[in-house]
Amino acid sequence: MARDAGPFAVLSVFLLGIVAGGVTALLLGTDDKGNTKGALKARIKETKDHIGEGSLWLRNQAGEIAEYVEDQYAKAEKMLEKKLEALRARYDTIDRAKYSKAVSEVVDKMKTTGEVTVSQAKTISQFLLDDYHTLAEEPAKKAPVKAAGKKTAK
Repeated sequence: MARDAGPFAVLSVFLLGIVAGGVTALLLGTDDKGNTKGALKARIKETKDHIGEGSLWLRNQAGEIAEYVEDQYAKAEKMLEKKLEALRARYDTIDRAKYSKAVSEVVDKMKTTGEVTVSQAKTISQFLLDDYHTLAEEPAKKAPVKAAGKKTAK
């Protein structure tokens, strides 16, 4: 009893035939002088060179992206410092909740203005949140004098 092969089986056999024909032509084909091996070696070397160039290009792109994110982080840090100064004017200490809210506002502003992508914004946000102790608490250590009229953080 014969089974119905269906269109997928026919297409698979057709594609397999094309691949087999290409490999056969590559191996049996020759240049003007009848050399196959030299042409094959030259093509392999050319392909390796292109792969190496692509790798170099990719490393350059990664370096440029890293520099851009570092620049955007520095910009976000400056924006955050301004927000923290305003918070310090109102409160004795800046707790993690206030700091996190300020970080979110800064990163959201950078996302809405199109300065950073969503993934870059997540990275910058995580770096800023990790820097809580140095950014939020350091100025308080430098100026321990309590100003009159400030609220205390809960």
